[in-house]
Amino acid sequence: MKVATGCFSLFIDVNNYLYCSSSYEHVVVRKYLDDDMEMVPVASTGKEGSSLNELFYPIGIFVDTNFDLYVADSENHRVQLFVFGEKSGKTVAGQSSMDITVELIRPHSIALDADKYIFISDSGNHRIVASGPNGFRCLVGCNRDGKQAHQLDMPTKFSFDVHGNMFVYDSGSDRVQKFHLQKDSCKNVSSDTQSTYSSILTENHDMYSRVRFNRSNYYYEAIAVIVSKNDFYILTGNSSIDLYGHVYKDQFDPFNPTNNLIAWYGKYCNKDQFKFTLELLVNTKYILVVTTYNQHVTGPFSVTTFGSNAARLERINIKQGIESTYTTVVAQNDENYSSTNSGGRNPNYYYKPVQLNVIKSDSYSIWLTVENMSMGISFSLYKHDFNVLNRSENLLMRRSICDINDLPPITVELLKDIRYIMVVTTCVGDSTVGFKCKIFAKHNTNFELTSTYSNYSSALTRDSQTYMCNPANVILQRFVDSSTYCYVGGPCNVLVKDIGFTLDDILRLEVNQNRTIYDQPVVIEITGALTVIMFVAGVINSFCSILTFRDDSFRQVGCGVYLLVSSIASLLTITMFTIKFWFVIVTQMSISIRLSVLQGGCKSMETLLKLFFYCDVWFQACAAIERAVNAYKGVSFDKEKSKCFARWIVFILPIVIMSTLVHEPLLRQTLDYVIKEHILDIEEIVLYRHSWCITTYSQPIQKYNTAIQFIHHLGPFIINLFSSILFIIIRSVRRRAETQNGQHFREQLGENKQLLYCPAMLLVLSIPRLIISLLSGCTNISNRLWLYLTGYFISFTPSILIFVVFICPSKSYRKAFKQSFSRICRRRAIKKQITDTSFVY
Repeated sequence: MKVATGCFSLFIDVNNYLYCSSSYEHVVVRKYLDDDMEMVPVASTGKEGSSLNELFYPIGIFVDTNFDLYVADSENHRVQLFVFGEKSGKTVAGQSSMDITVELIRPHSIALDADKYIFISDSGNHRIVASGPNGFRCLVGCNRDGKQAHQLDMPTKFSFDVHGNMFVYDSGSDRVQKFHLQKDSCKNVSSDTQSTYSSILTENHDMYSRVRFNRSNYYYEAIAVIVSKNDFYILTGNSSIDLYGHVYKDQFDPFNPTNNLIAWYGKYCNKDQFKFTLELLVNTKYILVVTTYNQHVTGPFSVTTFGSNAARLERINIKQGIESTYTTVVAQNDENYSSTNSGGRNPNYYYKPVQLNVIKSDSYSIWLTVENMSMGISFSLYKHDFNVLNRSENLLMRRSICDINDLPPITVELLKDIRYIMVVTTCVGDSTVGFKCKIFAKHNTNFELTSTYSNYSSALTRDSQTYMCNPANVILQRFVDSSTYCYVGGPCNVLVKDIGFTLDDILRLEVNQNRTIYDQPVVIEITGALTVIMFVAGVINSFCSILTFRDDSFRQVGCGVYLLVSSIASLLTITMFTIKFWFVIVTQMSISIRLSVLQGGCKSMETLLKLFFYCDVWFQACAAIERAVNAYKGVSFDKEKSKCFARWIVFILPIVIMSTLVHEPLLRQTLDYVIKEHILDIEEIVLYRHSWCITTYSQPIQKYNTAIQFIHHLGPFIINLFSSILFIIIRSVRRRAETQNGQHFREQLGENKQLLYCPAMLLVLSIPRLIISLLSGCTNISNRLWLYLTGYFISFTPSILIFVVFICPSKSYRKAFKQSFSRICRRRAIKKQITDTSFVY
């Protein structure tokens, strides 16, 4: 007996027939061992395929006592049943099964027990599965692949001994595993208490699709199962018709019968009626759905439960959903994208973007059907928007129908007022296909054909930059998508900008890489010089202010403490501003900066700059509050208490401010894009490097960030203004009470007008920074570069004007500064005199 291509599996039935699975020939053949006749095909035509009369690389086979043949159709990811004498098979497990079974990947071996329950080595899923009284379940290898005792790695062969223990050849681990039969694993359920429910399925009952890929032609009745004690229960069905039972937990969706399904049983298991042994819990909703094995069948039935306690069975009504249908064709005039295949050619993948609009937040079941099975389609669902340059961005889910002509229903939670984009494309490049999308839910779904193209026109020149993207050459003027300024990054690595601008956004595209500072554009040279001037002026102002408030007489009250700390914060602010400016310039000029340095600067510098800036203005506001309190209390003002309170504020306030900014370093990230060139396939050099420091906010965080910006910018101004007005009014009232003269408010206003001018000036100077912080990230900066630069630099001028704003208008502060400066000059003169005297001796 010769077999041309070998047998991957052999089986001998009770009549002494030998079966051989010829995998390379895609056929199962049979021969009677008691004669010399040739082997004849009993399953498949010998042609590779996925039809019911075809196989694709069959491996495991099993023949039961009825001479029915079971075949592990490996590359079709299914198990086929060929009833004795039939040429067409039926899928009893795996892909394309009409019944609800189990998903398989390259099943290898199969076996049946005495009750005709199927055992399958699901090699691709690294597990052994089996059917049972409650449907299919996983036996071993249920926790992913691995080398541990309870795990499997590509199991192929398995067998049972006389005790029921299972031996598995684990090919990926080169070992044979033994799994012991747990004889006490099946709990004995008491049959003392019974509950019976009787009804009749009629043509007035609702219908649904019990099987996948079919119409709703099965009458059903939904029954709630309610228990009063946590325990095991038996549910059995009895009828003169062939019943099919499903048990669901929490919810039953007629449009997606696999969702929430915990047990199913029927004639596909070679049983006429259903019988479940389940552990049911109190306060948990269970739904038993009774239907029929065949379509359009009606008749009486009864359900009986057994257990230690009675179970209550009540009929419930399942709200029928609404079917929304959309049919179209992915054609050659649709939008497309390219993808390089192994041959180096770039096929076009046409796609159809369809917007889904739902009127209420709920669960929706999506069902796709493709017209041409040989083509297949890929389905993707996006939230908010679809970016063809980065097809993983905003992606909620992706499914493919490349091997079968229908996709199992997908259940997804869709929210009202959220834009969802369904993108359908072909599995094969340069091809078109028709498809139908059905969405089942309690509410209607609207389909709207949309577009992902953005209109843009420009001229590409020889000076434009180029990049390599897998591996097509594309010429761009900039690495920002010029059709919309929302995007940053290279074409293979794109992110969407959020609200607000930083110095990085304003100057990044103006810096010439691999050039010295003297070869940079005029705008870089001017802003660099201006930054140095601001730094020098800020350092001088801050040191003068610190020199003034070092006087012990001014630090006897909290106001002097606040202004001293504010002077230090101003110095830190202008210093950090200068460091950040040159960090941006240097990192954009050089292409050799480490990514860790870029990430560290991105996450820390802007946050520290805001921290110092906000501390500065809030300490000034604290000084204004204390000035007003001092005026209000007059001689009863407690200086010691004020000083003690100020020390606590100086300690606590920076912590509070930092807590409002803690989200920024967590949400900041660096997008690094490097352009390289290969020289003779030997040397690789970096031509350009572009890095973006961006912040991506969720909607709640964005609202929170906006509120924080307003609080930090407007809060100190309001406090300064009202404290100054209160100070002037109180001083005026007291002087009027002393002299009975009504002109003193005007006099007080003239004497203390700097108290009103200062907060107003600080507000005007900080408004540009507030606007820049809240502008949309999609704004085109390059068109008004000088406007944004001017606004950004002006917003930091308060940090270099603290001496001018607070000390120069005050006679007492000016006097204290002169005295401190004179003391320093005298000390220097004395030191010089001592040095000269020592030199003479």
